Amino acid sequence: MSKMLKSSGAMAAATMMSRVLGMVREIVYSWFMGVGMVAGAFQLAFQIPNLFRRLLGEGALTASFIPIFKEKERTTSPQEMWRAANAVISGLLVSATLIIVLAVAAISIVLAVGPYGKPRAATLSGDDLRNLRSFSVKLKEHTGPVSKFLWEGFSDATRQEIVTYAGTSAESTTLKATLVEELNRMIQGGAMYEQTRFAGVKLSPDTRKLAGQTLDGGQTAALNRLLLEDAFPREISDHQKETELMLRLLRVMFPYMLLICVTAVFMGMLNARGHFFIPASGALIMNVVMIASVFLLAPHMGVTKQEQIFALAIGVLVAGVAQAAFQLPTLRREGFRYYWVSPWRDETVRRVVRQMIPGTIGVAAFQINVLMTQGVAFWVDPSIVAQFNVAVRLMELPQGVFGVSLATFLLPTLSGLAAEKKYGEFRSTLNQGLDHLVFINLLASMLLFVLAGPIIRLLFEHGAFTAEDTPKVVAALVWLAPGLLAFSMVNILARAFYALGDTKTPMKISIFCLGLNLTFALMLVWKLRQGGLGMANTISAAFNVFLLFYALRRKLGSLELETLERIIFQMLGAVAVAGLVAWGLSHWWEQAIGGAGLWRRLGAVFVPMTVASIIYWGMTLWFKVPPALEIGALVLQKAGLGRKLKIQV
Repeated sequence: MSKMLKSSGAMAAATMMSRVLGMVREIVYSWFMGVGMVAGAFQLAFQIPNLFRRLLGEGALTASFIPIFKEKERTTSPQEMWRAANAVISGLLVSATLIIVLAVAAISIVLAVGPYGKPRAATLSGDDLRNLRSFSVKLKEHTGPVSKFLWEGFSDATRQEIVTYAGTSAESTTLKATLVEELNRMIQGGAMYEQTRFAGVKLSPDTRKLAGQTLDGGQTAALNRLLLEDAFPREISDHQKETELMLRLLRVMFPYMLLICVTAVFMGMLNARGHFFIPASGALIMNVVMIASVFLLAPHMGVTKQEQIFALAIGVLVAGVAQAAFQLPTLRREGFRYYWVSPWRDETVRRVVRQMIPGTIGVAAFQINVLMTQGVAFWVDPSIVAQFNVAVRLMELPQGVFGVSLATFLLPTLSGLAAEKKYGEFRSTLNQGLDHLVFINLLASMLLFVLAGPIIRLLFEHGAFTAEDTPKVVAALVWLAPGLLAFSMVNILARAFYALGDTKTPMKISIFCLGLNLTFALMLVWKLRQGGLGMANTISAAFNVFLLFYALRRKLGSLELETLERIIFQMLGAVAVAGLVAWGLSHWWEQAIGGAGLWRRLGAVFVPMTVASIIYWGMTLWFKVPPALEIGALVLQKAGLGRKLKIQV
């Protein structure tokens, strides 16, 4: 247990630094591009190649490759071990390059022959009015010169309809039809553009191009529509412009797949050789490069967000190169030198591929869920993607710090025990890992749920991310937070199957849960929007954990979960008390002190969080919950107090 805590703890320290820096990256991204259409297009485009980081860096490739690499390490010579690794890398280079070439070619064809870049209809349809409530508020409150101009151009009956709008379904249908008719009349009625009227609006490249020309009637109407989209980017838009931007960004970023695949193999080899800190630290380099792209490259890529966003796409590629290169010095010290090995008939490559294909789905169900549901959300409203992504990043911080770190340590450990047929120790190690995971992430889940608003306000309410965006992200986070424990447990339970050489069982379970998640997402996203996506992911993850437990119990005969079953109610009682205290303190802080200014915002998060954590830890120590005692003893030992207090881990 001490070895597991110390090894996963060292990796957790590196992962903590990289995840915190990753959170800084998300804060910078949100400051730069907000959570609107441009952010949604970038996030969805990045999700596709980034999925391979989730699948490979934290998933199927390493899950399949590490047990085989460890076997080679124990049963063959170093030369054969490195030869097998080079065969896998060579096969990876060929297959990933082929996929990238085909994908980039397909995207280029779609952009060339599809509707993108061609003139669009100047008139609006009901589907183009995305956020009726926000639009009606801006119109009646005259939030800018353009809103005032439109308000004055509406009929008295239309203005009265906007003022009395309460948001019911029947009212929305009627008001949407009225606004479409009025706006199309104004679009066709003559030039809208005046420099003073649109002085505070960031015009897109297409709008600026048309605004500087002498136009006929049809071109004037097209310009008017573009002006309205630029003035109300969250309220008026169509899928054509958004999808085109997403595809152009995806074409730039897709080669990141190859870079991150190679990085995944490097990290897997280092983990198998006992190095955990360096692989986990590679993400630090990646995040530094991606943050730098916002400040150093974006200002030179144009004046609008639609132009500058490509700096972030280029930064993704540079970050992929940097992360792979960061692993090489330590690998070289271990004896690794890359050379071409034909992968076509190599038995190691065949074994990895046979196990990796089902494992790709089995170990990363949550990540595939995110991509699928965000694709649905992008079709409904691109801003949902960016809002949901911010909540996912917050949820992934504790998941990555302890859940992924612990799972990454457990894979080679469980693989070694399974290879030696030590199934008693296998169960014991797995159960201890689950005990500690539940202990840590139960507290993290509660804090994210109770303090969602103050956390988002502190971290993200800057720049293009406004106070209006905070409740939208909160709606996603409060539904994702209860699923944190399930998301982390899926990682560990799937790795238990892979250590036993079984990739098919988690694959079958994940296929079912993927279908379940997509079904719930389609049902819920229309009404609950980003909150519906969070709820769908949490429900499907809970089913995934239940089915993995059931299948693993049948496979091993018994899981020997007596300790977890005994302490789970003690931990739940402690976290319930801590949650009530956190909620009460948060409510008192908002009423008595407020959230204006950095220090008040810091207090709104860290005062309830600290007090609740102390209460949770104190109660679990009082209950003599083993993970609380063991982690506490290790912390005291690191602080030099363990010997004085005669505490052993």
